[in-house]
Order: sequence, then C-alpha cells, then structure tokens
Amino acid sequence: ERARIARDMHDGVVQLITAARYELRAARVVGGTALPPLTHDKLDAAREVLEEAEKEIRNAIYDLHSPILAAEGLVPALQKYSSRFHERTGIACDVSVLGVIYRLPEATEVAVFRMIEEAAQNVATHSGANRATVIIEFAPTLFCATVQDNGQGFDYRKWMARQHAKHLGLLGMQERVRNLGGKMQVWSELGHGTHVQFELPVTEV
Repeated sequence: ERARIARDMHDGVVQLITAARYELRAARVVGGTALPPLTHDKLDAAREVLEEAEKEIRNAIYDLHSPILAAEGLVPALQKYSSRFHERTGIACDVSVLGVIYRLPEATEVAVFRMIEEAAQNVATHSGANRATVIIEFAPTLFCATVQDNGQGFDYRKWMARQHAKHLGLLGMQERVRNLGGKMQVWSELGHGTHVQFELPVTEV
C-alpha cells in the first residue's frame, strides 16, 4: 500500500509541480524585458518555492517506500536514511552495526525501519539534540535496535502517566513491537538525552 501511494505521488503531484516550474520559467522567458523587475523576482521566488515543495515531496515518497530496504536490506536503508535525516534536520546521525548482518522477514524489516524513523523524528521534533545514534545488533536469537540522542531528555514516567506518549508516537511503536513478539524500553532523564530500544526474537536466519 505504501509503495502504491508513493508511486501515485510521484506520477501525480511531483509531475504537476515539475510542469508548473517549467511553465513559470517559460513565462519569465516569454515576458522578457517587457515584465517589470519585480515580476521577474516574483516568478523566480515562485519557482524556488515549487522546487522546495518538490524536494519535500520526494523525501516523503522515499520515507513511504524505500527501494533500498527491499533490495538490499535494513542496514543500507538505514545508512541512506541517516544521511537524508542529517540533510533535512541538521542533526548528525550515525548508524552502528554489531554482529553478523542477516535479513529479517520483509514485514519485520519494514516495521523496524518505520519504528526507527518514528524514533528519529521524535529526536528532530522534541529533543533539541545535535547528534543521534542508531545501534543495530544482530545476535543469533535476538535482534536489537536502539535510537539514542544527546538532547534535553524528559521525565518518561510523568509523560506516560499523562498519556503524552501518544504525541511522541511511543504507543504506536510499542504496539508494533508487541505485534512482533518483542519488547520495548525507553530511558530518558532531563538533561541527559533519550534512549529508545526494542528487541525482537529471531527464530529463523
């Protein structure tokens, strides 16, 4: 479903934005010196806005459906994502891998990728951090993923008690982990950043 939506966005919205950019450029050329300088400036500004919109939509398309994830697996997809995350947010993001890499079932890899995306987005939105780290551990019977940051942290127990977790996407992540037979833990303290970790059992490698 995500792949279909991504294709529809690419074939629909992106193509329309590209066409609009070309029309604006053509209008500028056709108008030439007959157009006031301010009109030229406005046309250029409109093209820049459309270019930025196209970039954002392409990022959204990639987040909806990562072709690297399907073709090459979780680690290459996360390395690509961390680079894009840094470009988009200015927050440095490293990916560290422990153990011998193996492929998980396709649905599990997609779920893991989405959970790490959600945790990283929490870092960008709430933490005030300038660095995040994704740690992936491949053990024989256990897969473990951790997303940690050097941000301001928060009182996790108070947030859970007030049901603010839904605003951080944590409840959705916990549900995904439970559906995969795993468990999730969050450590956070004011002034000391946040660690989100989930473990999944591995029965077949």
